[in-house]
Amino acid sequence: MLDVTSVVNKIYEEHGEVKASVLVDEARPEDSIAHPAFEWADDIAAQEYRLHQARQLIRRVSVIYNDEPTRLVNVPVLRLDAEISREGSYKPLPVVVSDPEYFEAALAAAVHRLTAAQVAVDDLRKAANKLDLGDRNAMIAQVSSVLATLNMVLTRASH
Repeated sequence: MLDVTSVVNKIYEEHGEVKASVLVDEARPEDSIAHPAFEWADDIAAQEYRLHQARQLIRRVSVIYNDEPTRLVNVPVLRLDAEISREGSYKPLPVVVSDPEYFEAALAAAVHRLTAAQVAVDDLRKAANKLDLGDRNAMIAQVSSVLATLNMVLTRASH
């Protein structure tokens, strides 16, 4: 990761911003220190990209469950067997809520996403506080507080 960090810093110093496409271009040469961070086998990379697209599509559609349209939600892998892939699955929301194992796994995933959102907002809050942006500081602080409360409640509920 340190190799990628130095390349990202170099790109930022040269361009004043960092674009994913530029990072890929910088990492493309085999002698680039960032080269090993990427998958260069086109067949593997293409399959991973298609899986990413499939996950996005699955999250956008509804299925009929008990004669009602419902969203599918991701259920992370609960048990790892030699015969089972490490890939999670998507199940109808009522199925996830009614099954204790699925519910716990989905709740843990929700806590993880909420924690990531809280970190992002806290980073904004810290940067905004240094600049004294008035109303923006207050709004960001309020959002940060709400996310912290939600995170605390969800974390307690998941234990």
